[in-house]
Amino acid sequence: MEYAKHQAWRASGKLDYLLNTANYFGKTEEITKILELAIADLKKAKDLINGKLVEKLPWALSEEITHKEKKGSGSGGGGGGGQSKL
Repeated sequence: MEYAKHQAWRASGKLDYLLNTANYFGKTEEITKILELAIADLKKAKDLINGKLVEKLPWALSEEITHKEKKGSGSGGGGGGGQSKL
């Protein structure tokens, strides 16, 4: 839930900028770019939460550890790096 809230907050910041700060009258390319960035934040969050996307954790030690964990080598906890499915 906290991850979903964080990503919603990020997207809302982009939309708030578009609503209240940006002066892009007639500049459809700039408007579209901001909308696409907000959409990308929300889509990525949705895909991570639903397990459609798996990201390597930034503290993973090496590819070798990632491959070991993918194969299901044991109890599934343990903080040695790896991947996150949320």
